[in-house]
Amino acid sequence: MTDVLLINTPVFQANRDPEAGFSVPPIGMGYIYTQLTLSGYECQFIDAVVNSLLPNEIIKTIDQCDAEYIGLNIFSSNFDIVRFIVENAEPQKIFS
Repeated sequence: MTDVLLINTPVFQANRDPEAGFSVPPIGMGYIYTQLTLSGYECQFIDAVVNSLLPNEIIKTIDQCDAEYIGLNIFSSNFDIVRFIVENAEPQKIFS
């Protein structure tokens, strides 16, 4: 069982990111992943930007995962996308 699922959230609502291969790695999330893993948590990381995942695909992934906690990053430019993901994922998931 995965304790924590961390997701680098997308910046596009409906279209695939044409420059996904040129994105900057989410260093902060990598640091969080590393510290959680070193503390004994089982973690999974999904980079929705690099994998060009759309919000509905992320919701499906969240709904199907067995993680107890879901960690999402958020920017002012993708606030509505992250809100959509949180509001439409299964209600028993715990977001941080």
